[in-house]
Amino acid sequence: LKQEKSFKAGIQRKRMMCAMDQEYLATVLGSLS
Repeated sequence: LKQEKSFKAGIQRKRMMCAMDQEYLATVLGSLS
């Protein structure tokens, strides 16, 4: 989550965003590879 730059927020906020938004979760997981 620290490397993900498309959504500017803290790590806790990004975690909540992943839990609520499946598209953002896919973006985060896609940026890992």
